[in-house]
Amino acid sequence: MSTRAALSSRNRHPASSLSESALPTAQGPSYAIDPTWYEQQKVSLEAAVHARRCISCQAASNKKDTTPASRSSRAPAKGKTPALSGWQLEMRALSEDCAQKQDYVTADTPLIEAVFRTLLANENRPTAFQHLVEQINQRYAVGEMPKDVAPSTLERVLARQRTYGIKQVESSE
Repeated sequence: MSTRAALSSRNRHPASSLSESALPTAQGPSYAIDPTWYEQQKVSLEAAVHARRCISCQAASNKKDTTPASRSSRAPAKGKTPALSGWQLEMRALSEDCAQKQDYVTADTPLIEAVFRTLLANENRPTAFQHLVEQINQRYAVGEMPKDVAPSTLERVLARQRTYGIKQVESSE
C-alpha cells in the first residue's frame, strides 16, 4: 500500500480511535508535560493550556468565574479525591471537548505543538513515543495536504525542544 493510500485510509476522526485508559507503553521512552518546568520558568501552565482550547470553550470559560479563589471553593470533602489544580481543570475540559474536534491538530500544526496538544489530549498521562508518533500521524493524515512524520524526526524535535516543558518520563507499566 502506498503512503498516500495509507494516509487516506486513516481519514477518520483521529481521537475517536483512542480509548480512555489505553496509552500503550511499548518499549522505549514515554513523554509528559512537566508542571515543575513551568513553575521554574515562571510561566503559567494554566494559561498555556487555556490558550490551546477551542474558541467556543475559551469564550465560555472566560464568562465563568475561574479565579483561584473560586477553584479552591470546589475542594472535595474530607476523605475524597484531592481537587484538581487550574491547569488540570483546563486540561480535562480540553481533553473532553476541544481535542475531539477535527481541527485540534492539523497537518499545519507545528510538530512540537502537535506533541504538546497530544499530551494534553491524553490528560498528560505518560505516553509512549511510538504512540505519540501514531497519534500525530493520524491527525496529520486528515485534510488536503496530509503528511507523515518519521519517528526519527519526532525524536530529534523532542530532544531539542526547550520551550514546552515536555520531558521523558518513566512509563508506569
